[in-house]
Amino acid sequence: MTKRTKRLSVSFIALLVFAVVFSAPLAATYNDSHYLDHINDADNSESFRDAVIASGFSTGHDYANIDSLAYVKHDQDHSGTTNGFVVVVHNSSGSGHATIDFTAPAGKVVYFVWVKQGDGGIIYGYKNGVASDSGLLSPGNAISHVSFWYGNAPSSTPTVHPTVTAHPTKDCHPSTTPTVVPPTPTDAPPTPTEVPPTPTTDPTISIPESTIPQTTVTGYATITEPPIPKTGGADANLLYLLGSALVASGLMLKRRKNHK
Repeated sequence: MTKRTKRLSVSFIALLVFAVVFSAPLAATYNDSHYLDHINDADNSESFRDAVIASGFSTGHDYANIDSLAYVKHDQDHSGTTNGFVVVVHNSSGSGHATIDFTAPAGKVVYFVWVKQGDGGIIYGYKNGVASDSGLLSPGNAISHVSFWYGNAPSSTPTVHPTVTAHPTKDCHPSTTPTVVPPTPTDAPPTPTEVPPTPTTDPTISIPESTIPQTTVTGYATITEPPIPKTGGADANLLYLLGSALVASGLMLKRRKNHK
């Protein structure tokens, strides 16, 4: 085998792989599916909806209430558009399964899809609802019809961004130099207290005996007063009284003598 033949073989294999990969339907995104056999009732009849709920698609399992949803039926076995729902059918030959892709109208989401073929079909459930999906299998190699239960798309809540208020930047280095005032001293020097000198002299007054005058009475008797004692007491007082009495007696005797 030449190099040119090898390059052609590699290119052919790459094209074949590319065709197989990109021609295969995309994987479906439904949450769950159930095959319902021998369902010949009308798709949106009460008995049919009860069968769907009984299969596990109930509000208790976080699915929408099928009784409260809108309903539309794509009553064709091939691709087409019904009430804004676009359906693409991929039929299969032999024992394979046909698949479908769908797209809901703008503002609508699908919660349940029923792919019918023969006496049964497959019901697909979406808990949060989808606007489109692909690769949903049919029970056989073709389809009878497709039914949708849908509702309005939930409105998205706008994200609220809080307003940030800018705070002024503080100047950590002031331009002016602060004036430093020294503290006033509170400790005043003690005021000297003048203490008067203690007298050293003895307050006791001494009277010398020579300074005491002596009284002389002329006449019949001369009475000399005894010196006054330095200190007082009972003896001094007695002597003073006796002296005074003698002087008085002398004066009285002199007066009587003069009268005679």
